[in-house]
Amino acid sequence: MRRLGLLLLLQRVTAFERIACLGDSIVRGDTTHEDEDEQESGKFDRGNYPDILSDLLGGTTCENFGASGVAVDPAAKRYLENSRWDDAVDFDPDLAVIMVGVNDAKEKLDVDDYEEGYEEILEEMEKNMKKLEAIYIIVPFNIIGTCCSIDMDRYNDEISVATLNFCLGQQGDYKGIPITCLDIRDEWNSRTGCGDCAHQGGYDACSDACWAYYDPDDGIHTDASGSQLLAELVYEALPNQPTRAPTPSPPPTPRPTAYMPTWRPTPAPFPQPTPRPSFA
Repeated sequence: MRRLGLLLLLQRVTAFERIACLGDSIVRGDTTHEDEDEQESGKFDRGNYPDILSDLLGGTTCENFGASGVAVDPAAKRYLENSRWDDAVDFDPDLAVIMVGVNDAKEKLDVDDYEEGYEEILEEMEKNMKKLEAIYIIVPFNIIGTCCSIDMDRYNDEISVATLNFCLGQQGDYKGIPITCLDIRDEWNSRTGCGDCAHQGGYDACSDACWAYYDPDDGIHTDASGSQLLAELVYEALPNQPTRAPTPSPPPTPRPTAYMPTWRPTPAPFPQPTPRPSFA
């Protein structure tokens, strides 16, 4: 029995060995993973979900390649032109988890340009990440405040929908690399107690319990609790992991007491992706 438990534990730990967490400043978080001269003390009150995910997984290496101000739209400050993207390519992950798009809410959304930009990101992944076995595209949680010319309604109503539609449009894979569409919005709203407050104007429409998961300066970025939850939702979506992540001890901040349903991402109704060809 002990040996069986050990085998199951090893199976959970080794599903992926190198996970690259890609995205914008929400992913970048508190900057404490960066070289000391690149860290920004004004962001230290945020969380760092890739670091927490690494702790949850134990033997898996998770690296944070978030970059501030980057966008999907090719006409904006493109993520693909940032040095953190180059670092992610050099890291050569077997899983890429991407959550990006908040800065695309600064201007009127052109869905065609947005999808073109996301297509280019996938193309560069497939071309340059030689060990890549899977891609997770996160449809992000709602924001409940704003800053930096980001339009809250545009992000919550348009960017999220465009991201999900693009992901589902890949029909389960990109050139043989399996794609998972990880829509975390409903589960985020349930576990945080935020409910539908983001669509009721955010800010004062959202409870203190909801705000406890966000950077109080803007309602966009996550604090320690929000980063913990984000890491848990990614963790629970990975193969061979339990339906609920281990509870941190002690938890970063008190959580609202509410019914929390067991959650697993619902697979899109698409055929199994064709295995990626291997070349001699």
